Amino acid sequence: MKNKKESKNQKDNFIGNFINFIKVFFNKISPKLENLSDKSINSVDTWKKKQSPTFMKYTEKILQQIKRIKDLLGPTFIKTFIFIRKVLINLREAIPVLGKIYKYISKHLNNLFSRTKRILRKTLHFFQVLFSPLVWLINFIWSLRILIAVGLIIFLVWSRFAQSPSINIVDDDIRLSTTQMSIGEISEFVKTSGKIVPKREEKLYSKIDLPLKKVYVKYGDLVEEGQLLLELDSDLIETDINTQKQKLTVISKKYDLALKKAESNKKLLEQGFISKDEYELSLRVPEQILIDKSNTELNLKKLDAQLLNTRFISPIKGRVDYIDPAITQENAQRGGIKVGIYKWFFTISSSNDELNLNLSIDGRDVSKVEIGQDVMFKVDSFKQRKFYGKIVKIIEPLNLKPHTNKAPVFYELIASINEKEIKLKSGLSVDAEIKIQTKTGIKRIPRSALRFVPPKDIVVKIPPPNNATTLIVWIANEDNSISAIPIKTGIKDNQYIEVPEDTKITLEDSIVIGATVPQTKKKGKFALPQPKRY
Repeated sequence: MKNKKESKNQKDNFIGNFINFIKVFFNKISPKLENLSDKSINSVDTWKKKQSPTFMKYTEKILQQIKRIKDLLGPTFIKTFIFIRKVLINLREAIPVLGKIYKYISKHLNNLFSRTKRILRKTLHFFQVLFSPLVWLINFIWSLRILIAVGLIIFLVWSRFAQSPSINIVDDDIRLSTTQMSIGEISEFVKTSGKIVPKREEKLYSKIDLPLKKVYVKYGDLVEEGQLLLELDSDLIETDINTQKQKLTVISKKYDLALKKAESNKKLLEQGFISKDEYELSLRVPEQILIDKSNTELNLKKLDAQLLNTRFISPIKGRVDYIDPAITQENAQRGGIKVGIYKWFFTISSSNDELNLNLSIDGRDVSKVEIGQDVMFKVDSFKQRKFYGKIVKIIEPLNLKPHTNKAPVFYELIASINEKEIKLKSGLSVDAEIKIQTKTGIKRIPRSALRFVPPKDIVVKIPPPNNATTLIVWIANEDNSISAIPIKTGIKDNQYIEVPEDTKITLEDSIVIGATVPQTKKKGKFALPQPKRY
């Protein structure tokens, strides 16, 4: 029993000693922990006082931005989610229906295809039976193709001679080729040539002699209206402008002081402290200063104008078609290189979308040409294509001296171009025809009828008049002779010429256009050459 009590007492003493040790330990460490806690709290408070305003400010901005993004995108996300949900629901409901529709359509299409194939097969068999005689006939004609070709050639030759009947004259030795007058249409044209040019062309000249500063474009560059092309060195002008502005400020102050002094002298004159001459002298001082001020302002305006002339601006939209050889970026980088005053710097031409025709026409034909007439022209780049335009301007030649210079006079025509779908280029040469007028339902004869010259042995029933300038048409008579009919003519084209209503020729008359005469040394006959008189 005693041993149990002693062991129990020892345990109680150990527990009590351990508890006392813990109390002593915490009593010693608690002040240190309190000091550390106080220091940590103070440090946190200090950081909070220093950094919290900035942190809170940026935090508030971030929250505002998040709120804005939420307000902007929130409804969109909700609508998108609702829309996608509806689409998915509809698809889920529609897929079985689409499957049934597909099966139904494919079934009926297969049936329709089978029926169509069967019907076409029967139709083909029917037409084979129906056209078998026709096929046999075509094969038979093809086997006779050589005989048919020979017959066709004979028919064409016969029809050619039938349309241009020949009349045997002088014992069947001389044969005449004839035609008849017809009624139809004639369009009169004036032929000319020229080239395609830009619709607008602007030349830029230098107005001031200063060194190059910077070049912004090269030859062939495309530019916009108002684009900067070139800058000259304007440092001297800007220095003069600043000097004149300072001078103007000083003169303005002097002028204000002179006005105040004149007002002060007026009061002194009224009080009798100064003389009248002295007062009048003080009045003239502001006037002199005002003259200097006006001169300075005028110089300042001139300098401003010179400053504007140091910048070259493109007046139109187009292409740089010319640039002075001295205007290069290398010369601008060297510095101090002047290109001269009143010199041609740039040529700006309008783009290929704005082109004109520049044509040259003989002075003898210019009286027929009027503004608004149609022009047809061709270029070598598009040989099979015809282009069209209209006359917009007639330019008379300058410095004409009719009494001393009798050389042919040529006028310049400017025509617009209607074609826009094909990219024509400036500088291309063109051959053009200007449509002067068109007449329909008029009497006309071939131009070759006016070039016919009768052979020596032919019988002439009615000779031509002695006037060599009168135009003659020869008519073949029934008694194997020919008669000369004087006529007047109207407009003409490449093939026909107009005959007036009061002419003596009728539509039934045979007009002679050529002759075939026998050769003396050789057998056979030859055609008489006709002069190109008309």
